[in-house]
Amino acid sequence: MKMIFQDIPKIDVPGTMIDDAVEYGAGTYVYQAEGIDMEHYRSYLAELEDSGFQKHVDNDKGLHGVFYNVVFRKDDRILSVLYIQSLKRVYITVSESLLEKEWNAKDVFESVPDMDVASATKSEAVDYGAGNYVVTIEGTSKEEYLFYLTKLEAYGFMKYADNGDGLEEKVYHSIYRKDRLNLSVTYVEKLRKTYLSACFDLPLSEHLLRPDEYKKESLEHTQTKLHMLEMFWSGNSFVIQLKNGHFIVSDGGTGHEIGYLFDYLEKLTLVGTKPVIEAWFISHAHIDHSGVLRMIAQQPKYADRVYVEGIYYNEPNSSVIGLDPSARAEVALIREATRHLKTTTGLTPEVYRPQTGQRYYFSDITVDIILGQEQLPFDNYSGDFNDSSTWCMFTIEGQKCLLAGDGDKGGMKFVMEAYDRDFMKLDLFTVLHHGHNTRDMFTDYCETKTVLLTRKGDVPAYRKKENNHLKEVSKEWFSWNEGTRVFTFPYTLGTSELLPHFEWIYHKGQERPN
Repeated sequence: MKMIFQDIPKIDVPGTMIDDAVEYGAGTYVYQAEGIDMEHYRSYLAELEDSGFQKHVDNDKGLHGVFYNVVFRKDDRILSVLYIQSLKRVYITVSESLLEKEWNAKDVFESVPDMDVASATKSEAVDYGAGNYVVTIEGTSKEEYLFYLTKLEAYGFMKYADNGDGLEEKVYHSIYRKDRLNLSVTYVEKLRKTYLSACFDLPLSEHLLRPDEYKKESLEHTQTKLHMLEMFWSGNSFVIQLKNGHFIVSDGGTGHEIGYLFDYLEKLTLVGTKPVIEAWFISHAHIDHSGVLRMIAQQPKYADRVYVEGIYYNEPNSSVIGLDPSARAEVALIREATRHLKTTTGLTPEVYRPQTGQRYYFSDITVDIILGQEQLPFDNYSGDFNDSSTWCMFTIEGQKCLLAGDGDKGGMKFVMEAYDRDFMKLDLFTVLHHGHNTRDMFTDYCETKTVLLTRKGDVPAYRKKENNHLKEVSKEWFSWNEGTRVFTFPYTLGTSELLPHFEWIYHKGQERPN
């Protein structure tokens, strides 16, 4: 740790509280200072440049005057300085993991034609992480969105996929390619906003294509099942078994859960064959959601137990990661785990970037991304890293299941503004942030039959009133604390299967948690 901080000046402001540096893994260290005003922040940036650090990314005007972030490079190090003006707090992250891409907004949008709408307001391009930049255009219509798509084709862009008639005919999404550039165009009708999301070399999943455009296999006399896995520690771990015998994993829990997760997949797989995870969705980079991938990165031996065809994860930008510095290490470890995993054809699986409006097709189910972070306005942001969670709506046999990780009030606000109540009639719903983010304004907007709680013990005291209200207005309420629970589709209320506790999953010398 001493070497990585060599020649990095400390913030020297009288009365400032400076924490010791904390190691977050993957060569990443973070310390923070409180009591810093804008003048001190600017002075420190100048001091870094005087010490030989070169600016790599600079959002000089800040995001809505709240988050200010400058990324420096020197030798093999990345130094990120995040300033949150409202808190007078600076997070300084030092890493040897070069996560940032070489290109900038000018490079990315150089060949992208303008969306010329006289009455519209266009933002500057914002870095949303992993080399992906987004321009927001407010005051647009559906007709103008459709006209812009024809303009793209006139400029040589080729359509890769779209979401047909849109999600509830409210959110429309199309993806275009030109040379190395990928351009996603998302239109949210109720907000009259168009989002242009551009990135070089962004891998695109074949599952964005409709079933008649990619190979679709289903086993006869099979049913799709959702498994809410019991956990030893904490977090989310869901497995969907498709009719073709493959799996979709949502999150997976902490690294402590890896043995149970892989043992469970093997028990559901034909003897003599290795489980195939057709898609692994990670809602966000917190250890209780992405920890299994962290474990694979740290102990690659686990990678040999499964095939993984693709990982679906939306990597945040430095300002969002800076809200929770531990997430920077998790992001690095997600990518490191990918290097050890293999597809059924022996290749390294791609990391795909789910975005609002995208629809993925797996066997005979669909996964709609009803919210990805590029379309979450920063003026809606809760200021909590949990709000970077990707919201996935699984539709199985016509029934809707919403898995949204630790989604917070910014995401709730967007979903309520973008979609009608009819779209939010849910058959199964996983409470947000294990019950900590349950809010009546959102759950009353939805109409939920079966509620799934991902925590041990009772609902959190912090949101006890709201969670008890949700219990009252729903038909069923289950927790993984009771044991692994299985839902067979089409699902009828009262027919879920509760599996007995698997004592062999727990750590030696420790009892099952209450």
